[in-house]
Amino acid sequence: MEIERKAYTVAEAAEVLRVSQWSVREACRRGEIRSLRLGARIIIPRDAIDAFLAASDGEASVPDS
Repeated sequence: MEIERKAYTVAEAAEVLRVSQWSVREACRRGEIRSLRLGARIIIPRDAIDAFLAASDGEASVPDS
């Protein structure tokens, strides 16, 4: 049985979005992708990634490095 993922790490979000981890961290820092901090770790809810993609209309503003 596979558990449905509700949140991603920066590395996992970067893989889903096919951009660098730096790009995801910067987008979170700028508030472009909603995220939570748990200590030193950044957690990104799945719906935050969906909202980011929907708001971008196919042109994400996260620079790929």
